Amino acid sequence: MITQADILGHTNEHTSAIQLLRSVVLEGRMVTSDAVICQRDICRHITDSGGDYLVAVKDNQPELKETIESEFRSGRSPLQRTRSATAA
Repeated sequence: MITQADILGHTNEHTSAIQLLRSVVLEGRMVTSDAVICQRDICRHITDSGGDYLVAVKDNQPELKETIESEFRSGRSPLQRTRSATAA
């Protein structure tokens, strides 16, 4: 399923993304996007709704980017670590 929405003049991408995500069933779905939804509250909404996400991380979020790169360099899987901690 591909879903998109126009951004109205009185709002912004962040607000529009939240509204769009609230309008679709996320359970069991993978949400992909560019860096616009790489925000804690948006990603939390997706996972709280039973979905997963794959988003771009840009250089304007250097700490997040470094954390992700460090995880991959170490050979640890952030996904496995997060899911294991949640199951415990």
